[in-house]
Amino acid sequence: MAPRCWDRRPCTAAQPRLQHRRWQLRPTSSKPPTPGDQSFFASSKTVSQTVVKYPTTTTLSSSLNPSHAGNAVTFTAHVASAGPIAPSGKVQFFDGTTSIGATTVSAQIATLTKSTLALGTHSITAHYLGDNANAKSISLAVIQTVQ
Repeated sequence: MAPRCWDRRPCTAAQPRLQHRRWQLRPTSSKPPTPGDQSFFASSKTVSQTVVKYPTTTTLSSSLNPSHAGNAVTFTAHVASAGPIAPSGKVQFFDGTTSIGATTVSAQIATLTKSTLALGTHSITAHYLGDNANAKSISLAVIQTVQ
């Protein structure tokens, strides 16, 4: 019977083989194949890899709605991940399309306090910017009314 490689296929003479000896596996040869061996052909190829991040959900709440001009209003964004790694990084807060600040996520929470919102209604959203393991997400808008 021909010797078997680690993946149970028959080995060629140039490939390292594994042997059973007192419950230890060890190669019978420490010499790797070199370019030009019959079993090794030099080649190159471009490989692309797509990293799929865990989906997240960002929810937003206001501490005081409606509020009065000059009142401090704290916006709290809660970022939840579908994966095992807690979200980290930043949340950027927007009033419509205008950024009103960014804060760091800590224990899945990011908060921003504003006391300079003008009279009227404001469509506030929180944009989680993602991290190495978790994807970006945007909250639904909170309509903040300043009287």
